Amino acid sequence: MSKAHWLLFTDGRIVQAKCVAWDDRRDLALLQIVATQDLTGLDIPTFPIAELAGSPSKRNSPLLCVGHPGSEDLEADQSGLLTDYDVLHISRGRFRGLAKGQEVQDNSDIGALQHGCWTYWGHSGAPLLVEDGRLVGLHSSWDDETGMRRGVAWEAVKAFLETLPTCMVV
Repeated sequence: MSKAHWLLFTDGRIVQAKCVAWDDRRDLALLQIVATQDLTGLDIPTFPIAELAGSPSKRNSPLLCVGHPGSEDLEADQSGLLTDYDVLHISRGRFRGLAKGQEVQDNSDIGALQHGCWTYWGHSGAPLLVEDGRLVGLHSSWDDETGMRRGVAWEAVKAFLETLPTCMVV
């Protein structure tokens, strides 16, 4: 868990982060920023965060997904073709409920949350937000049989955060 990774924000800021908590059953991890580039003189007050919503979404409520679609077209017959997707893509969709019969805390195979936001390879971990910007889940995958987008539900995110020491949670 202690290996550090360099991350690039869309505004060009570079940070180094390391994983400080990981839950493979819930398919969640917490990264801690351990180093940043020199921000002297830049008008950047803080790093962006999203607060966890106070409760899970209601079925059919609007959602936003802020994701990073991959640059290679993985659906083309020929390999190496590039997409022209923007670095960040915001899509609208709806919360479609939780998958019947799936334990909401077990996202190790496929996420229990179902949503209708457009996603592409590279969106894994993208926040699913209600219209006021609060977090209600994270995109993780899609169901090959139904085509439904899937994600880690609010209930699993909340339970994961509750396992962390209070000094790690904003």
